[in-house]
Amino acid sequence: MTLHHGVAAALDLADVAQDLAGLTVVADVPVRITQLAAKMFPCMAVDLVRVDTRGALEVLASSDPGLSRLTEVAWKAWRHQPIPPGLRRDPTPMRGQRSSYLRQLRGATGVAAELMVPLTAGSGDHGHLRFLFAEPLTSGADRALIDAYAVHAALALDRVALTALVDHLQLALESNRTIGAAVGVLMALHNLTYEQGLRRLTTASQHRNRKLRDIAADVLYTGEIATLAPLPERGLLERELPEGEAVRREPLPAA
Repeated sequence: MTLHHGVAAALDLADVAQDLAGLTVVADVPVRITQLAAKMFPCMAVDLVRVDTRGALEVLASSDPGLSRLTEVAWKAWRHQPIPPGLRRDPTPMRGQRSSYLRQLRGATGVAAELMVPLTAGSGDHGHLRFLFAEPLTSGADRALIDAYAVHAALALDRVALTALVDHLQLALESNRTIGAAVGVLMALHNLTYEQGLRRLTTASQHRNRKLRDIAADVLYTGEIATLAPLPERGLLERELPEGEAVRREPLPAA
């Protein structure tokens, strides 16, 4: 790589890093990562994948979903683990199996080489970027640029994952506050214990197939309990019998 090409590549990487940093929708990030990588590097396609302990491949996003689906046939026939970074230049431990996999891959799709780059940021493991090449990658400079890109991609995935976690925790906190306040309303209006008030909310939630926090919000909005399903009489459970027969009362099952 010449100095001119090196400077251009560095500027491209800076633009990509800025692009990834601006993404806020969790679902957009994996696809955007693969699309930008496919434009930046001389490859046929880029996938974001996970590989489990049995070697099963899961494609999370792809710059070319059609090609990605074709490669899955070869992978299923020759399941394997991504080569660790320290062995990537000399994959001797997997030579036989991997060569068979690559032969089938090339015959079915035209892909001559595959490069798996781990995506790790801090303690987070976000899978691998899988680069599919029509010719083996020989440039060390390109390889270094791919590694640098993977760092930015991992940071972007880590950032949106943390954002989603914070949003989830915030929603859980707000839901708990709403439910607690609604239980307090029921306790004050009906002289209930906390457990009895919570039970009324959960009963209404189950009967109406609505989320508990939504039932609680209704209680806070109306200040009433009339819209909620009444609790069964303590110790008794009424069951409907065929028409003309009396209603039989049976003890509630033990909690």
